[in-house]
Amino acid sequence: MRRTRLLGRLGTALGLAGAVVLSGPVAPIARAAPGCPASQPTFVGGRIEGHTDRHAVNAFIGVNHKDSAGRRVDVNGRPCDQGGSCGPGYAWTEAVNPSLSPGGSTSPTADRSWGRCVGRGVALVTVEIYPKSPSGVTDKSRYGSAAHFNQRVTAGGTNSILLRLPVTYAAAGGNTGAVNGYLRWYGTAVPPRYVTRMRAFPVTNGPVCGVEGFSASADVLATGASGATYYRLDHLAAGQCGAPRQRYVIQADCRTFCGTSVRSLSRYADVVRGRATRLDLSF
Repeated sequence: MRRTRLLGRLGTALGLAGAVVLSGPVAPIARAAPGCPASQPTFVGGRIEGHTDRHAVNAFIGVNHKDSAGRRVDVNGRPCDQGGSCGPGYAWTEAVNPSLSPGGSTSPTADRSWGRCVGRGVALVTVEIYPKSPSGVTDKSRYGSAAHFNQRVTAGGTNSILLRLPVTYAAAGGNTGAVNGYLRWYGTAVPPRYVTRMRAFPVTNGPVCGVEGFSASADVLATGASGATYYRLDHLAAGQCGAPRQRYVIQADCRTFCGTSVRSLSRYADVVRGRATRLDLSF
């Protein structure tokens, strides 16, 4: 109705002017997603649940954005290197059902939604999701972590992004597996205190079917009785779109011990349901 009135007034003004000539098409009136203000017209969010059981989950969600040029931007769409309000972590976070147990809930009144309004400059969204216990500690007893990297969003639109946490194979016969192995520097075990990063990232970007697994740290990192340093990245989603396996980039950092201030490795590993994929890493 408001759009009709504005166009009617524009037509009346042109008729009275008589000699006015339009040199091109009239730009559409900018609109915001329902419930979003003009300053932050883009809604990013949707439903969040367990992948196969559809339980409401206790989860921490961390979100970062980029603009169409690939620059990191804040919630208002301002580039971080041009005055945007950007900290060292996420652009914004959300805790869903923080009082729920790690096993989730079938209650229809439990929260199964997430999201907020962001600035028009946001073009790409990266989301990381961690299952939590009521104490706030990451708890993978029933669900693994998940992620969506560089998913495109429409400025001024309602962008629905479904977030699903993989149900673990150990707890409920879900679709997860693991990556494990040993860490060495020229044949010598790397003491765990020098391993400052041990992560698993999915290789896919944007919206895809299935669940993109993710792990921000090793579930096990310890020196065994033989002196070898063992790691394990557990509860990773093991297949998408009916595929029998899912590929990850395994990243590890070694500081000080490995000859330089920091030495980094990136290797691919395929995760299979109910199995641990062996990947030894030598810095």
